Amino acid sequence: MSVRLARGIRVSVDAREWLITQVSHDQGFVRLCDDEGEQTTLGIEEFVTHPHIEEITANPAAMVDAAVERLDAHAREILTKRIAHVYEAETGYRSGTPSVALPGEPRPEYDPANTTLTERREAKARELDNEHAADAGTKMSVATIRRIAKALNTGSGLSGTVDRRHVRRSPGRPAISEQVAAACEEVFEKTRLESNRTHAARYLLVKQYMREVFGYEAGEEPVPCEKTIRRWFQDRYLPSELNGKARTRRSATSAPPQGFSRANPTRPGELVCIDTCSLDVLLAGTAYEGVIRGVIVMAVDWYSRSIVAIRVLEKSEQAIDVTFLLREIGRPKAMLPGWTDENRWPFVGLPEKVLTDIYGGDTYSGMPFVNAEAVVTDHGNTYKAHLNVATATQQGISILPARVRTGSDKQVVERTFGSFRTMLLQYLSGYRGTDASERGQNVDEQVKYDVQDIEDLACWWAVRIWQNHELSDARPDWCPEGAFSPNTLYEYGLAQTGIPLRALTSNDYYALLPAVHVKVHTRGVQIRGLYYDGEALNGLRNEPSQFGGRVKGKWTVRYDPRDLRRVFLLDADGVYQPLTWGGASRHTPCFNDRHAAALTSLRRKRGIAPHDQDALAEILLSEILAVHEPVTQWPTLSGTARRAIRERSRLQRQQQMVERDQAASGVPPFVDSFDGDPDGGPEDPPVRPVSPVTALDEARARKNAAQVAPEHQDGVAAAPRLGGQTKSLLGFDAEALRAARETATTHTATTSDDPSLTDEGDEEA
Repeated sequence: MSVRLARGIRVSVDAREWLITQVSHDQGFVRLCDDEGEQTTLGIEEFVTHPHIEEITANPAAMVDAAVERLDAHAREILTKRIAHVYEAETGYRSGTPSVALPGEPRPEYDPANTTLTERREAKARELDNEHAADAGTKMSVATIRRIAKALNTGSGLSGTVDRRHVRRSPGRPAISEQVAAACEEVFEKTRLESNRTHAARYLLVKQYMREVFGYEAGEEPVPCEKTIRRWFQDRYLPSELNGKARTRRSATSAPPQGFSRANPTRPGELVCIDTCSLDVLLAGTAYEGVIRGVIVMAVDWYSRSIVAIRVLEKSEQAIDVTFLLREIGRPKAMLPGWTDENRWPFVGLPEKVLTDIYGGDTYSGMPFVNAEAVVTDHGNTYKAHLNVATATQQGISILPARVRTGSDKQVVERTFGSFRTMLLQYLSGYRGTDASERGQNVDEQVKYDVQDIEDLACWWAVRIWQNHELSDARPDWCPEGAFSPNTLYEYGLAQTGIPLRALTSNDYYALLPAVHVKVHTRGVQIRGLYYDGEALNGLRNEPSQFGGRVKGKWTVRYDPRDLRRVFLLDADGVYQPLTWGGASRHTPCFNDRHAAALTSLRRKRGIAPHDQDALAEILLSEILAVHEPVTQWPTLSGTARRAIRERSRLQRQQQMVERDQAASGVPPFVDSFDGDPDGGPEDPPVRPVSPVTALDEARARKNAAQVAPEHQDGVAAAPRLGGQTKSLLGFDAEALRAARETATTHTATTSDDPSLTDEGDEEA
């Protein structure tokens, strides 16, 4: 630590405090005095080389001087010149010491050998008493020279040399009294959670508060002008907190008094953030529904910023979607059709062969997976559902709900959503912005991607771009100057802690489904008003269950609310057996719990017996799931019919998600629940055409829509499909991946329908 060699500096020599009372550069000594009056003298060379000496002045020069820091560059230059003049008046030298004397120093009028200190100060004041010194800012009187010299010699540092007129404290706004300030604060608290207000409106509210609270008469309120009140608000709050977007303003002004804090996980999987965000790209639907909106559900590992799970859904997510997202966090993700080797698992920390041996399959994509210890969610009903809590308990995950309006609790996933929007979505056709104020013209006519295209693109972006890009705000504590990506952070985490692998079986899939406890009747089991039957019930009909507990005597049945074509019964051996709805056939489309509720309601209104499965199947296919083909050609299609058609799009998406979740768990597809005749046999009820709209249907719809009068065209606009140049700026060819996906789906469907193409058929052959 450096020690200033000047009068008034307090120093510690061998743990004893002294005050420097005299410094003689000519004779080379320093005189010290303690608090009791005892004096001692040290040579300058001995003083500066002493091993146990340090400065203990209250304001050492090493400390940041607030007064000097507040000066601008010009004011600092003036201060330097003034100090040089004071040093010359005090010592005869501009530098303050003869060891670095300038040529011609000391000048005769400032020579300490021939003049007194008072004479030198008066000479310096006369020298600086002119217009040139005034313009340069160095004009000083004898009193000013004495004040600056005292500040330099008594250890108060440069703060004593600064002209206080430049750094004095503001007295505030005297026109705003305590009552007016209280009224302004109350007005801000009232308006910060409401819709945007102008400054003029706040000014009137301040006057109203003064009249009604403090009792002033109208027109006699001691309130300054509107400009002064506006400046009071601007001095205390950011523009975004006053006139920003309402959603942003509520978040910004709801910060906790102690400020935001952030978590600091030390390994992958220690903390995972899950959230849902509205998809800012409109999705293509069928010819009549035009465009649809969707959401994206994402899970991000806090430590590595890696995206560990993604789901894109139409309209909104359900609790079951979040349930299987929790499951996907801990499983490797399969390669999508059309992906190249660049998207394969790239990490050397965990060889790909280990994954294929444990989880099966041939290859896995480069999207990381973790064994989550804790998951941060918001307070949406889909996240608070008991099904998700049970799923988290089953997998050993702690659910940590984020604090209300505290964005820092899950800031990682919120920031990832922003990057997903800026790095990908804004380059896609059909991008609509974050709200209506950012929406472009005729965005509906630019839509070309469906929900599966967006999910494929999101997964591709996560593997190829997000996992490899350099992070700017996620540097670890042990290497803050390094450059890291989510992949490198994930590899470092695996190298330190590893990852315990867990192979999930089909029983784990069943355990994630909602459970009901029922009795087995002659016609089977009744779930959601529908009867289910199968070979597994033979010998169990009208028999109580051997399981005890609060539902003693009843059988446990689990069902997927997205696909009620079949349910799963837990038999006496602890094995789940599939039961098929009595009205279903091999070609019955997927339907969910909302459709089952609507079917039950219609059955009760029409007096149909619950066991009349053929009648229920007819109602389900013709009135709930589909619209008759002739109606789809009517130009004046009703709103009810259009809503039914829109529902079909989401239903198809749910069927895709169900099949993907079941395939990942080794659960046989629905069509394998039927044995014998692949066409369903004579018991199959008549099937209405409920498959997706064909190309011919779309062509007819567009032709008819073009002939409709303008007053009937609302909501009938056709959504163009992918065509032409679909390769984006990021190198993603959606059309090629769509073709690969459809080819893989067709091959899978053909293999399931033709027993000769299955593995069993090959073995028998």
